[in-house]
This record gives sequence, structure tokens and C-alpha cells, in this order.
Amino acid sequence: MAGPTASLLLKSLLDSEQMEMIEHAISMISSTSKSEGFQVETTLPIGGTIREKADAPFGIALENSGQFEDESMLEEIASLIGYRPVQDFGLFAMRNQDIDHRILGELICYFAERLDCYIDFGGAIFSLGLLPKKHRQYFDFVKTEWPDIAPYFEEMTKDIKGKIFTLGYMTANYKKWASHICDAEFMRNWLLSPHFHMVK
Repeated sequence: MAGPTASLLLKSLLDSEQMEMIEHAISMISSTSKSEGFQVETTLPIGGTIREKADAPFGIALENSGQFEDESMLEEIASLIGYRPVQDFGLFAMRNQDIDHRILGELICYFAERLDCYIDFGGAIFSLGLLPKKHRQYFDFVKTEWPDIAPYFEEMTKDIKGKIFTLGYMTANYKKWASHICDAEFMRNWLLSPHFHMVK
């Protein structure tokens, strides 16, 4: 089962020193590392909370800014975060268990702090448990629009320190929806929230 994903919006192309940092970090937490991915056993070496035997498969996707098909969206991102992303460094879990969400959050935060960049959740973060029954019981992306649940997102995140931006867009069904981008400080504090999760 595919799991959550997130990516780093890089200010410049990764250089050899940064690639070495990434490879070193992966070697510290992984029992195996191959071209198609790596197996996370612990996140303790990068300041995380996962102790051992996680046996969690992860992968990496590295794309240039051409991944943003909509030029206006790229410009909007730049206006929010203060720079135009040049490269997108993605991480994805190959399972969808709670531990996989935790590992992804800790790993993406570790890299964001060292690469001084923003994190793209790849979707909207919200808690179904905080939504009123009418949205929670029959929730789907066809019937529910972002403005319906935005107030619950704002309540959930209002005391979390750091920056988070909401990027609005229209779905294929012409519904208003959103995606979130945050800084490393927000991610570090989001990891402490009882509502923590990444986006699948």
C-alpha cells in the first residue's frame, strides 16, 4: 500500500556536498539503501523518536521545477515563501502506518532544517475527528470543499509555531481545495501535535 509523501522546495539544485549530507543521513537510519529506496530502522541518529526495528521502506523522488505544470501556481508559491523553487526533493513511504507518517515527518524536517527550505505537504492537512458530523461521516473530495473545513484547520493549527501557507486550487470536479506548505519550525512543532499526520 502506498503511503504518505512530502517534498522539499529547494532554492537551488542540490550540490555534491548536500547530496553527501543526504546520503549520510540515510545511511545512519537505514539498514539497506538501494537506488530504488531505503529501509528505515531508526530515526534516533537524526534526532527522531523511532528507536529500532521500524523496517519501514521509503523512496526518493528528485524533480526540477518543471513538475509545476501551472506557472501561476509556481509564482504563487514564490510569493508565499520568498523564493522560486528550482528543484523538488521528495520523500515517500511505501506503507501507510502511523510509524511511516512519523518517520516521514522527522526525516523531511531534518532535511528542511539543513537545506534551509520550505516543505510541501503535497495536499491539505486536517483532522477528520475535528470536523462536524455532516463532513466527517460522508467525507470525500467530491462533496466537500476546502472552505467547508478551513475553520477547523485554522483551529487545529492556531497555536502551532512556525509558518504554514494554504495554496488554493480547483479540483478536476471544479471544487475548491487546498494544499499546504510549511517551514521547518512548523513541521518540528506539528510533530508534537496530537493531530499529527502527513498527507497520503
